[in-house]
Amino acid sequence: MDLQAMFFVADHPGCTASEVAQYLGVAATTMSAVADRLVRQGLITRERVLSNRRIVPLTLSKEGRRRVDAAVQMQNNHCRAMLSALEPDERAGFLSAMPK
Repeated sequence: MDLQAMFFVADHPGCTASEVAQYLGVAATTMSAVADRLVRQGLITRERVLSNRRIVPLTLSKEGRRRVDAAVQMQNNHCRAMLSALEPDERAGFLSAMPK
């Protein structure tokens, strides 16, 4: 769940923990624990908005960005490896079926 939360924060910088929880389909308390853990690990940051201290935007740290980028690269490599095992016509059929 941590990586999925980090992916969401990467795609929605400045989002709130509530927004991440809603996206992941988990309770706010669960997401709060995830956010606490990611902050402790130095992967995301929380900064209070001075005009509204109830809003606490989440952003990736440099290390968090590095980990997300590495995970995306790994996923891309796995997809390339799977697709390379297919014949060109099989690959085209597979890729055309993916949006469905």
